Amino acid sequence: MIFISAAVLTLGPLRAYAGTESMVIKTEASAIMRQGVSDVKAIALEEALKNAVLEAIISLTGGERPAAQTEAQILSEHRAFITNYRVITENWIKASIDPSKAETNSEAQEGDVYSAMIEASIDMERLREALAKTREGEASAQVTITILEVTDYQVFQALIAAIKKTPAIKDIAYNTFSRGRITLTVKSSESAASTVQRLATKVEDGFEVRSSGPRNISIKAVSKAGTSR
Repeated sequence: MIFISAAVLTLGPLRAYAGTESMVIKTEASAIMRQGVSDVKAIALEEALKNAVLEAIISLTGGERPAAQTEAQILSEHRAFITNYRVITENWIKASIDPSKAETNSEAQEGDVYSAMIEASIDMERLREALAKTREGEASAQVTITILEVTDYQVFQALIAAIKKTPAIKDIAYNTFSRGRITLTVKSSESAASTVQRLATKVEDGFEVRSSGPRNISIKAVSKAGTSR
């Protein structure tokens, strides 16, 4: 088992490499070796490179961290955006040993810590394209919203208005209608779990908003007033 920590130290200026817009970022990462694992250096390095790419993404999004799905998808291919990097400093730190266990149990030592500071150049043009493509894919992702136990038309219209006011949702299409059960298909730029949180702030009291799957949301009237208004 390996424990990793990483930090972004500085954000370098934009530079051009053979016509490519690049950002130079310095990061520091460390990993603790456990149970004889020998690739601590590689793991710490990859973590540092991921953090450099993440910092570049944040610079493109105006200082805000992207949606979790966007971040995970881009960081899964973080090497594709690294034009080059160099290790500035590296160091091994010997962990302390618990004196009460040192003589009887050699495994009591926490393990050595490898720490490295790197400077990475990020291909900002390629990263910008990937960010736009990922967001476009998310924006076109369909989510099914099922409205339950709502039989009053005015209540239904109020829910539709609340859904339309939710920033992550667009392109509402009616799917199926039956008494007490209505399904809609919408496009959402976020996951169902994130959309649920946004919907909950728009929908009136008396309704329960839940995620029932990666792309399914239910809105259920839980008070008598919610079904009879």
